Amino acid sequence: MKDEIIKFITVKCNSGPEYLWKKYPNFCVFRHADNQKWFGIIMTVPRKILKLAGIGDVDIINVKTDDVDFFLGVKVFYQHII
Repeated sequence: MKDEIIKFITVKCNSGPEYLWKKYPNFCVFRHADNQKWFGIIMTVPRKILKLAGIGDVDIINVKTDDVDFFLGVKVFYQHII
């Protein structure tokens, strides 16, 4: 699913992923084209940090947008809108 979300953001926002940290090679950020500020990040973290059942890792995405329908039509595990 991570690859699908990356493709979705790349097309919808015209912004490809940037992998910035050697320590976290699976983390990627997305930036606005005009000002280079981040509007999103995808992180891979251990399930135990999130107190989720099972073993292994889970991908988390944090996207800053005013568009409440940003992910409309995209299957997501959990969506929190502030």
